[in-house]
Amino acid sequence: MSLRLVLATCGLFLAAMILPCRAENEAAIKEFGVSKSKPINTSFFFWNFKYVEVPYFVERRGLDVFINGILVQAGPEWPQEDLTVKDDPGDPPPDYRFFSFKSGLNHKKWRYLSGKYELEEARRLMVQFYQKCSDVADVAWNPHSGSFMITSKDGKKVNVGLNTWWKEGILSKEELLDLASYAAKSYEMHLREVGSLLAMGTNIREVRLGALKVSSFVGIHPPPPPPPPSLLGKGDTETAFKILGIMLSDLPAAVKVKQLEVEKLDLMYEVRRLVTECPRNEQLVKRFEMLKKGELKKDPP
Repeated sequence: MSLRLVLATCGLFLAAMILPCRAENEAAIKEFGVSKSKPINTSFFFWNFKYVEVPYFVERRGLDVFINGILVQAGPEWPQEDLTVKDDPGDPPPDYRFFSFKSGLNHKKWRYLSGKYELEEARRLMVQFYQKCSDVADVAWNPHSGSFMITSKDGKKVNVGLNTWWKEGILSKEELLDLASYAAKSYEMHLREVGSLLAMGTNIREVRLGALKVSSFVGIHPPPPPPPPSLLGKGDTETAFKILGIMLSDLPAAVKVKQLEVEKLDLMYEVRRLVTECPRNEQLVKRFEMLKKGELKKDPP
C-alpha cells in the first residue's frame, strides 16, 4: 500500500465526520460511473438525529457515497486540482512577510522547488527563500521535530516541514475509484449487520455500532487500509440495542440521559442527542420490536 493511498484514505474517512454541502459532481459521475447496492432492511440509520426508513440503498455516484440519496461521504473534487508549479514564482517581494500567513507564494515556491530538485537541494533553496522574507530573522533545522524552525524578527517561531505532501495527494483514477468503492462497501457491509446502528449528519460526528470488523472487507485490489476505529471505540450490536431501547422508551429526556450513564453508554454528545431528540417513527418502533423477538433477519445475498 502506497503512502499516498494511506494519506488519502485517512482524509476520506475524516471527511465523513463533517460533511460539506455541495452539488453532485457531474464530471466525476461521467468519469467513474454509478453503483448501487441491493436493498438493506437489517439495520437502523439516522440522519441529523432523525430515523431514515428502510429499505436502505448505498450508492456510489462518481466519487461520492450516498445512503438513500443522502450524501454521507463526499469524495475529492474531480478533475483533481493540479498542484504542480511549472514556472518559478521567484523571490519574495521586498515587503513580503512570511508571518502574515496571507499569501500562498511560499507554498507555490516549495511546490516548484520540490517538483524540480531532489529533496535536500529543494530544502536548501527554500531556506534561501525564507531568509529573504522581510520579517524572518533566522531559519534553522530542528532535529527533534524533523522540520525547520523559522523565527521572526519579533521573536515568533513556527515549524515548517518542507516535505512532499502535495505529491502524495495526487492519486491515479484507479486509486480514487478504489477508495470511493471501498467507502461505499464499508457502509453497505455495516448496514447489512442485523441490529447495527449508523447515525450521521451535517457537522456532527459519526456513530457506528456493529460487530463487523472493518478490516474484513474484500474485493478491493489492492485493499486500502481499514478505516479509523469507531469514535465510540468497540461498538457492537448489543450497545446499539440498548441505545435504541432507551431512545424508544417513554422516559423524559433527562431520565434517558441518566439511563445512558447507568448503562455506561453516555459515550459522546451525539448519542445523548440521538436518544433525546429523535422523533417517534412507527416503522422504527415496529422494527425494534422485531429485533427484540429475533424476527429481523439478514437480507438475502
